Amino acid sequence: MKRAQDKKGVQVQSRLGRPQTTRPISLGTTNAAISFVQSVAQASRGDKGLYHEFDGALRAYKAGSITISETVAKMVAIFFGHPDLLLGFNAFLPKGYNSIIKSVAKELDFSQAYSFVQRIKVQDEALFKTLMDIVINHYRGNTSTTEDFRNKVADLWKNHSALVEEFVCFFPEDLFNSLNPNENARERRTYMDTPISKLDLSQCNKCSPSYRRLPPNYPFPSVASRTPLARAVLNDKWVLGRISEDSYYGNPRPTNKYEKAIQKCDDDRYELDMLIETATYTLEGLERLSDAIQKQGEVIVDDYLTAIQLRHIERIYGEHGLEALDSLHGDPRSTVPILLVRVRQKSDEWLALKETSIRLWADAVAKNYEKSRIIPKK
Repeated sequence: MKRAQDKKGVQVQSRLGRPQTTRPISLGTTNAAISFVQSVAQASRGDKGLYHEFDGALRAYKAGSITISETVAKMVAIFFGHPDLLLGFNAFLPKGYNSIIKSVAKELDFSQAYSFVQRIKVQDEALFKTLMDIVINHYRGNTSTTEDFRNKVADLWKNHSALVEEFVCFFPEDLFNSLNPNENARERRTYMDTPISKLDLSQCNKCSPSYRRLPPNYPFPSVASRTPLARAVLNDKWVLGRISEDSYYGNPRPTNKYEKAIQKCDDDRYELDMLIETATYTLEGLERLSDAIQKQGEVIVDDYLTAIQLRHIERIYGEHGLEALDSLHGDPRSTVPILLVRVRQKSDEWLALKETSIRLWADAVAKNYEKSRIIPKK
C-alpha cells in the first residue's frame, strides 16, 4: 500500500493526460503537483468525501466522459470551502481557465456556497451543470454584459424561487436587486448564521405550549430522495421552543457525577453499536465487490462501496487509511481479500468487547442510578 501512495502524483497525471483541442489539464510530475495531491489528501481527513470526489472527477476526465469545462465546474464545487485547494488547482489549468478559479475564489462566500452548491448537485444534476456553465462563462468574459448574466440567472431560477434567494447572497448586493426586491435573501442569510436555539420564536405560531413554527423565510433543510410519504409525515418546520426562562430547553439543568457516569455508559454503548453495525455493512459491501471481481475481473470500486463503507475502512487503518483507499482503488483484486480479513477481525474484536462491556455497563447503571436522580442546587 505504501507503493500506491508513492505513485500518487504519477497516477493523477495519467488520469488527466487526455488529449484535447486545447492544452489538457495536467498536474505533471513536479514537486508542486505531488504537493497539491498531498494537500487534497490531507484536507480529506476533515472532509472524508472530498478526495473521492476529486479522484472521481479525474477518472471521468481521463475516460473522456467530461470536458475541461465540466472538469473545472466539478472542481469548483468539490473545493468550495477549501479556497487554498481551489487556488492550488488553478495552477494546473490551461490558459483561459485560470481566471475563473481566481474570480470564484475571490468573490464567493465559501462556507455557505459550498453547502448550497452541494445541495443543488444532489437535487438536480442538470440544474447544477447549467448553473456552473453560466457562472464559468460569466467569469471567463463570454457573457456580453452583466445584464445578460442577470437574465440567464433569472431564467434558470424561474421555477426555483426558494433557491434564488439563497443564490443572490453570494454576489454583490446590487447585482441581483431585480431578482430579490423584498429583502428575503438577506433575512434568510441572517437565519443561516443564527442557531435555532438563539432565535426569538415568541411571535411565531405554536401548536402546543412547547412547539413553535419556524419563520416563513427560514431556510428549511433540503433532503434528497424523500418519498411522498416521508414529505407528508416528517417534520422540518416545527421546533421545540422555550416555554419560560427557566425551561429545560436552552437552560439544561446541571448534571451530577452519577448522571454523567450513566451518560458515559450510554455514549460508549452507542459508539460500539455503531462500529459493529458499520463493520457488518462494510463486510457486505466488500463481499459483493469480491464476488464481482471474480466474475468480471475489472470493476469500479465506487459502484460497490458507499462513502460510509469507505470511511469505515479508512477509520480502521487510522493514519494509513488514505493509503488503504488508494490501494483499494488502484488494485482491488489484491487489496479486497486483505481488507475482508482486517474488517472481520475488527468486527470480532468489537463484538467480544461489547459482550464484556454489557456487564460493566449494567453494574455502573445500577450503582449510580439512585444518586443520579438528585438534582443539585443552582
